[in-house]
Amino acid sequence: MSLMQEEALLFEKTLSTRDHLNLSIYWFSLNFHWGAMLAVVLPIEVLGRSPEASKGLALGLVAGAGSLIGMVAQPVAGAFSDRCRNHWGRRRPFVLGGALLNAAGLLWMPRTTSLFALAAAFVLVQLGNNTSGAAYQGYIPDQVPSQQRGKASGYMGLMSMLGTVSSFGVAALLVSPGHTSPFYTILALVLLLGAAVTVWRVPDAPAPEHQTSSRMSWIDSLRNPDFLWLSITRALVMLALYAMVTFVAYFIRDRIGLPNFVGATLVVSSIALGGSLASALLAGALSDRIGRKGIVCVASLAMGVAFLFFVVAPAWNVILVVGVLFGLGYGAYTSVDWALALDVLPDKNRVARDLGVWGFSSTLPQTLAPLIGGVLLYWLAPVGWGYSGIFLLATLSSLAAAVLVWRIRSVR
Repeated sequence: MSLMQEEALLFEKTLSTRDHLNLSIYWFSLNFHWGAMLAVVLPIEVLGRSPEASKGLALGLVAGAGSLIGMVAQPVAGAFSDRCRNHWGRRRPFVLGGALLNAAGLLWMPRTTSLFALAAAFVLVQLGNNTSGAAYQGYIPDQVPSQQRGKASGYMGLMSMLGTVSSFGVAALLVSPGHTSPFYTILALVLLLGAAVTVWRVPDAPAPEHQTSSRMSWIDSLRNPDFLWLSITRALVMLALYAMVTFVAYFIRDRIGLPNFVGATLVVSSIALGGSLASALLAGALSDRIGRKGIVCVASLAMGVAFLFFVVAPAWNVILVVGVLFGLGYGAYTSVDWALALDVLPDKNRVARDLGVWGFSSTLPQTLAPLIGGVLLYWLAPVGWGYSGIFLLATLSSLAAAVLVWRIRSVR
């Protein structure tokens, strides 16, 4: 049987629930990794290694340095995995190798004693994580029929939310200022277990011979107008998200005035993620029927409105309520925007490369948001507008994304 016939049979197959779960299990690990890391654990580590007055700027620099490496690693690793001729498969070597590198960085982080060493360990974490994730995200377009992509994205969103919720739950039990090492150990174990299950249970094969001769050009993807607009809207939403996630713990500590800011951050995050769980799987499956853009638009608007309340009504009881609204929007956005990305991929033979470029629209904001937010906090805090400036930026970014998603023309 020829390669083309094998691919045709694959896309005639209807995937079972078990198939979807096997494809999505590593999303749990990846989001377990990042859930409490960015919102709680990294801010705690920076607080222990920097002066109080410059903590926001220091956090921005550490987070931004790591994200900068991830921004480069993701499209490069994705492109190489598309072309990999290893007999073990084109995705597996990168998934497992990146996870091992990621775990090494995680075990190093709590042992660092300076801000510079912490940043170096976080760079290693980002390099491994983005290498592994770039190859992994090629599995769904490799194996899922187009008519099931919304459902597959719903499973992806569900497992992502479960991973994030679990991360905050474990952090609530194990993390406090000066006591973080056990949490990093669990992160490494969950990450490696998810990678092992993926390489064991998800089919993979070497890249077809005809793919290895083409040049790797990441700019080619962005010449497709729909893919460009998709990447722009994704970048705007991620800029808003990472501005919030990076500084929400310090916001609760300094602006809301709660001394147990770690516990409070875990509470509001758990509430938001409860809303995300409610919307992720439903929105993904619904988008197969009614289209993607409308759901992405409404989800972006919901997040934008939630961010606005951080500016106009920065009170603890209000934040708890709007956390649900944010969660509903975030869960729907996470699952449906992924399906929308699969719909508008420019080159079906270079899916990991193109998803790596699309991922660039997440990692670039992950680099910029901490830096911009840190500068805003440093400059505007003396006049009482530090956190308001950060969340106003998040509001405007989300609202812009809700409008610009309609510039995508080729899909509903």
